[in-house]
Amino acid sequence: MEFLYRDSDGNPVRAIYQQVENENYGWQHLSKSSPRWLSEAAKALKDLKPENYPLKMDHNGVYTPFDPDLLMSWFDASRPWRPWIPGPAADNVSQWWNDFDGNTNAIITTRVLDERVFSFAEALKIICLEDTLSVIHCCSDVQNSSTYPTGAPVPLLPVDPAESLNKIFESIAEAEEEFSHLKRIVLEGIGFLWWWTDVCPQWAEGMNDSTVRAVKSWTAELCTKNGVILDLTKDAPSMNIPLWVAKDVPVAYLWSAAEDGNPRFTSLSPRFYETYYGHIESLGEPLIHVASSSIPRFSSLFPYATKYDIFLQNPWENFFYDRTRNRLDHKSHEVYIVDFEGWKRRPITDPVMQAEYRQRFEWRAISIRKEHYLLHWRYRPITRQGSMLMEVDYTNEDPKLLREILRSEYAPIHGIEYQREKGIPMEKQSRPTLESRSHSAGGSKDGTSLRDRIGSPRLRPEPYRRAYSISSSSSHDAPKADHAATTAANPPSNRGETRSLESRLSNRIDESSPSLANRLSSPPRNSLSSSIREAAQAAVTEGYPAEGDVQQALPFLEDQTASAGEPSRAEKAREVFREKANVWYRAFVGIGGSWRVPEELDWNDDVLRYGILYVQDDDNAAHFKLHTATCGQSATLSVALTWAIETGIPFRIGYPETELDIFAPPRPTEAEHALGTLYQAPVQNYSLKWEKGSLGGLSAYKALATSVLVQPHARAVVFYGGILHWIAHKFRSNELIAEAMQGPSIRVSLHRQGWLDTRHPDFPRCDTLTVEERNAIYGLFPGEGAESDRTIWPTEECLLQGMDGYNGCWTRECDAIFNTIWKNIENENHSPLTKNGWAQWLRKDKRFRNRPGAPPPPPSPTTDSWITVCSTLDFRYPRKWHRVPLRSINVPEEFQL
Repeated sequence: MEFLYRDSDGNPVRAIYQQVENENYGWQHLSKSSPRWLSEAAKALKDLKPENYPLKMDHNGVYTPFDPDLLMSWFDASRPWRPWIPGPAADNVSQWWNDFDGNTNAIITTRVLDERVFSFAEALKIICLEDTLSVIHCCSDVQNSSTYPTGAPVPLLPVDPAESLNKIFESIAEAEEEFSHLKRIVLEGIGFLWWWTDVCPQWAEGMNDSTVRAVKSWTAELCTKNGVILDLTKDAPSMNIPLWVAKDVPVAYLWSAAEDGNPRFTSLSPRFYETYYGHIESLGEPLIHVASSSIPRFSSLFPYATKYDIFLQNPWENFFYDRTRNRLDHKSHEVYIVDFEGWKRRPITDPVMQAEYRQRFEWRAISIRKEHYLLHWRYRPITRQGSMLMEVDYTNEDPKLLREILRSEYAPIHGIEYQREKGIPMEKQSRPTLESRSHSAGGSKDGTSLRDRIGSPRLRPEPYRRAYSISSSSSHDAPKADHAATTAANPPSNRGETRSLESRLSNRIDESSPSLANRLSSPPRNSLSSSIREAAQAAVTEGYPAEGDVQQALPFLEDQTASAGEPSRAEKAREVFREKANVWYRAFVGIGGSWRVPEELDWNDDVLRYGILYVQDDDNAAHFKLHTATCGQSATLSVALTWAIETGIPFRIGYPETELDIFAPPRPTEAEHALGTLYQAPVQNYSLKWEKGSLGGLSAYKALATSVLVQPHARAVVFYGGILHWIAHKFRSNELIAEAMQGPSIRVSLHRQGWLDTRHPDFPRCDTLTVEERNAIYGLFPGEGAESDRTIWPTEECLLQGMDGYNGCWTRECDAIFNTIWKNIENENHSPLTKNGWAQWLRKDKRFRNRPGAPPPPPSPTTDSWITVCSTLDFRYPRKWHRVPLRSINVPEEFQL
């Protein structure tokens, strides 16, 4: 199946879920062999470095006097070899450095000046020193080889092995602790060698034969790897699950409400595997023969699964169409590629590879000042018709290996974020005011503690709210500096055949310790909008589902437990108020329409940085606050703005006069300049006449509405909300939304036309539609007076007067009514109506009020109950949003007691 990860034999690996008793989280295991069960000991180590793991606790919380490197550890992108550290298994070669039972007689008792002291056995000293030096030399030679990335991390040497082996200890505990440090050196080094030989097929190129033999001997008789534990939300930018599973690395990841609500991780969920394997078991057929298309209701149960590739990337998320994609200038271009989502760009100099990338991946011609370059995106493949992202054949380069090899140089693991559309570093100072856009990741915040993530078992989880998270990067063709060959005084020893430790000890009684004069050391290492309405629908009515809906839980309480234990009085009050807000939301907003802003669309950072919000109507402002109140701590401003577009709430975003150049095209075309003439002196005739019956009248209407909506400033219709946006969506689908989310049109940014707020000190401008343009979209056929004017569509005033329960928020009832009208228009079986005609038409439309199981209409916003809701929201969240810069609006808002 296309969504399953495969082991080294090519067989799909079945995930096994381990529920933690009396907790609302668990562990999901992806392992070729039997999974190693995790407990509270593993959870407690999440934010620690392995060397700081409690030395007395293993993965099961059992006492052990040995090294933390014997444990399955949490993923650390700066030490990618740790999953390859040899694990505690009988099929691994038995030596002193992986003596998990502690039976080796490594420590002896002697007397010095009548004091009882402890030291290491002489025979063991020789073997330990020889092995340690061999591993150190091998790691050093790998680091200096031509294939190892320049500047990539390598294992450190925490102690001097010769000095440690010759120490005298006052207690056996001190000796055991020192011995654990020696094990760490060798285990870390062997893990490093095993990792590199697994991920780099050309690892031996340029290395001397003795080193190659030594490296092979160290890894030849190793079978079981230690494995890795993942925090999916935190580790998504750099983790490499496809490679780990393909190399038989045991993988375990925390599964809590945060992961379950994030569509990015759909294909890793316990429910996903249960559904698939349940179907397999019911058929009794081999796993490899069953595709997802054969599973009943698969697409409706897991609608997000097909949107993500094997690295859990959505190639088209937050991607805007670039009209220069197929343009090639005559100027000289550099060629770069961004291998993975959110990674740094890397240069491509091979002409053959450049041509292959152009055929397989989306690319863009970019000009920044004097720099001209072509940028390709490996994670945005040009997929074949009907193919799955998980099945995409990239280039001959294996992306699993590239992701591993190039992580240290191109992934955002050093605290640097890279621009999604350019692959260049972002300026950190440009983001401090955008904290309200913190990722839920699809998405949760990276800094969230495990306690906050897991939550209290008494509280139900918060449903997923859309946000985007930034992923990691990789690089392959970057130029490398030449490495000077390092000649070691003691070259790596070839162990030849592997013998037992007892056999090796017996041959070392009289041998002396080699010199450490030329030992090598390694240098140190220097990385919602939609859910709330679907949730309300599930709660308001169980007998009124829309076709293809996926049932979700209501937006319930999220865990606000403080790190000290009990939640504060303010936190408790906020959560109680949130429960009330959920009730109000169901009553005054309700189910909402069926249409959603596509996941791949998101707000331009510059819009959120410079935009000024206008919400002039108090009812609309209350709707904004009601939405954010139901979202709790997961609320973000960008999600609130997207929700308002989906719900039909009108608002505007103005842009200061001094910042308009940011949104203007860097090199305006002649056509863009010419549009300024039309904006300064519009000559369009927007009058309509009903001639030649329905065929002629409706054709004239479609042509006129289209002529308005293809203008650059037509994106303004998105912010009018309600009916106008719904109509415009039928003509230009999601294009207008994508344009609106990127900022103002050239009418504002280039020609300085449009709506202007002269009372604001920054003189903000924004796109707007004239009355004539709005009438053209409504399809106004003027009569002799207002009462005789006819329109193709009912206006907002008609809905407020003639549709029970309509309060300005778009609903499923609105969808059905307007879809009926649109169908009639498409069938050329529709005629415009006057205001009174629409009122009668709406009163006769009983289909929703008479439908069995239909929810009761929400009360009108003019009722006393709505006034009470508005005043309560203003009291608890007193901050006004109208005429306020978006960067100054803190979401979630501070709750007032």
